[in-house]
Amino acid sequence: MNISEVIHKLSPEQAKMYEKNPIWKNATQRGLSWQEAIVDHKAIQEASLLMTSHALEVLKRVLLIFGPVPVEEDRLLAKLRVHSLLSGAEIRLGVRQLEEAGLLLAVRKTWGEKVIFIVQQCYQIWFRILFPCTLHNVSSSNLMAISDESGQFVGNKESFGRKLLYALATLMKWDRNFTSKGVLSKKTISKLVEQIGINEVPFRAFGLNWAHSETYPLIVALVLEAGQTQGFLYRKENTLLLDMVNLNCWFQTTEELRESQLLDWLCGFLFKYAGRDASVAIAIMSLQRGQWFKVTDIENWCNRLVETSVSKDQQMQSSVGWTERWLSLFHELGWIELAQCVENGESYRVFCWKVFQSHNSEELIVQPNGEIIIGPGSRFDIRFELELICERMNGEEAVLYQLTPQSVATAIEHSRTRDSIASFLKAASGDEQLPSSVLSMLEEWTRRAGRFTFAEVTLLRCDSVEMAETATLLQEVAPHLIQRLGEFDYIIEASKRDHIRRYLQKAGYPPRKGIQRADERIAAHAIDVTDQHVVIQSDKIITAGKREMGTFLYDSFTLSHYELDNITRREEVILLPGIEQLPAAWWQQLRSYHTSTRKELIQQAVMLQTAVQLKLAGNLHTFVPEQMEKRGDEWAVTGKLISNDVGEFSRLTPDMWEEMRLLIPGSHTM
Repeated sequence: MNISEVIHKLSPEQAKMYEKNPIWKNATQRGLSWQEAIVDHKAIQEASLLMTSHALEVLKRVLLIFGPVPVEEDRLLAKLRVHSLLSGAEIRLGVRQLEEAGLLLAVRKTWGEKVIFIVQQCYQIWFRILFPCTLHNVSSSNLMAISDESGQFVGNKESFGRKLLYALATLMKWDRNFTSKGVLSKKTISKLVEQIGINEVPFRAFGLNWAHSETYPLIVALVLEAGQTQGFLYRKENTLLLDMVNLNCWFQTTEELRESQLLDWLCGFLFKYAGRDASVAIAIMSLQRGQWFKVTDIENWCNRLVETSVSKDQQMQSSVGWTERWLSLFHELGWIELAQCVENGESYRVFCWKVFQSHNSEELIVQPNGEIIIGPGSRFDIRFELELICERMNGEEAVLYQLTPQSVATAIEHSRTRDSIASFLKAASGDEQLPSSVLSMLEEWTRRAGRFTFAEVTLLRCDSVEMAETATLLQEVAPHLIQRLGEFDYIIEASKRDHIRRYLQKAGYPPRKGIQRADERIAAHAIDVTDQHVVIQSDKIITAGKREMGTFLYDSFTLSHYELDNITRREEVILLPGIEQLPAAWWQQLRSYHTSTRKELIQQAVMLQTAVQLKLAGNLHTFVPEQMEKRGDEWAVTGKLISNDVGEFSRLTPDMWEEMRLLIPGSHTM
């Protein structure tokens, strides 16, 4: 879940309880609520210094082993016992402390199974703080551009924000009605693929699932999902509509902010598919913008992360594979540049995060032949309008557009006129006078375009001239009669049909049931479609009420339909049941015990899932016992022997240590 979903489900009492946790002391003193602190970098940095060692180690292991993926509590506890140096009791205590601070949250499934997760936005922040990635950049003086098999340079591509803009403009120009199968028309899908121009291979590596995969290409599903989640698209009945209010707000933001928001959204979605290998993306994303770095340096850094759940060979394969996946994805979406660097006879691949403009420029250049050149940082509202009135000729940083008869005809379809197009181009070019040749082209093309229209209308048919006259006298019906056709018929809006039916019923003129087919009566008069009220239609923006939403990409693990586990109503759980019945000396000091007492103490440690401290050959070691072995009167214990922060599976017999004591984590209760 992301923070907004959590806040929606969280009770005020639980949020207040989180705020009272000691790790948020500095944040609350600055006036931050828990909801604000949990996504605030400084607050999280401070919290990391105030956490217990058990809680901090559990959080590190959760981030490394599971990443942002929700996990069942039993599986989490079992994995942490295998892949950490903590005892079971220390793990349970650490998990509990993280829950009490709101760093780990939980939901319960209908059958009672508890699933633990970390808030989506917190994952990246915590990972960067606990596992900072600092690499040395390389000089840009020896870079060589990368080209494909055809010799085309491919190191730098258009940004995802622009691609999304192209998709939205395409939807404005083409049919947005859903078919009986609930999908857009093949023509619209084909146009989206053509205009988006994104290679879907880097996305397929993530194993994504999406709706109507037999009809929608993955890239189409991606941009539709992006448009919907960003608030630009919504479904109303059987049509996909554009929210021009939200879209205009987006147009006014800077390129830097737009791309940053899209990067955060996409990574938040993909991280759950990537699991622990989302860490590779975070490492890449943490590097300074505008600087070049070696691809191998990222791979080596990822390999140095302590990931004990896989072998070293698997770690290297995983890091190399996922580094390639993330770099390919970020490059395809125009967020990073790729190049080859040659230095001292050595050639290696490098990458660089693109620096997007933090301000918008407004000017474009209009050429006498109808070509229009728009610079890299131009406002999106200008780009969007150009998409509606021109044809895009390339996909470079500086984009070339061309006015054509067909593009102008399409613009006329969307209520543009010669004057409105000319006024827009003049204003967008810094109030420069347009070339006379461009004005002449617009005059000629707009004079011919859109002069004929096909319209689908609904007729209200009267059975006589008398009833046709009566209809004009009915106060609630007359305003809906758009145009009279001949002696008997009126054009009405299809959406008003049921209203008119009720008005006629109320006035004492109940109409016939059903809708008359065209072949039941042939109209004797042609329909006059010159009335703009009949032929002009536009999307109406919904400003209130709940919109119908459609999901295009499937989440890998959704928790939104579960309720949060409320720890304010949770009963106290005994961390070490029966500890009060054991001699306090067992954990208060190191002592030498008889073999039988050593056995009993180890048995208690196994049962309580706690560690023991042993003096072996005069040196103190922590030992996490896991299983007792008995052979007649002899016994041994297997477990994890920890030395210099390294755990090694060991088998110990009671004669191997001189002194021992139980290690009790924290308090006795959770």
